[in-house]
Amino acid sequence: MRRFSYVLIVCSCLFLLTAGYYFSYQLGSSGTSEIQPSQLRETEQILQPSYLVRIVDGKVVIQHPDGSVYEATEISEESLPMSVREKIQKEYRLNSRQELYSFLENYSS
Repeated sequence: MRRFSYVLIVCSCLFLLTAGYYFSYQLGSSGTSEIQPSQLRETEQILQPSYLVRIVDGKVVIQHPDGSVYEATEISEESLPMSVREKIQKEYRLNSRQELYSFLENYSS
């Protein structure tokens, strides 16, 4: 009889430990939600800077999205192809530093 009570106690403890682990896992996983696409875009924008290309007084100016000047260049408006001028008139956004440096390298010479 004593042996049966020990087995019953051990099985009860194992059951309680397993149930506790299971419910703690369920509680922990229910608190996390999936990342929504809009949250992902916001995070990408924070991690990866964007720049706006504008024409000011006939010269190309690179600005941050908040309007502050990142770089004033000596690239004249007349030296740009018409397609690029049209993009700048609409809103020409460069989404990374690599795009910015590529743009500057292509049109600054």
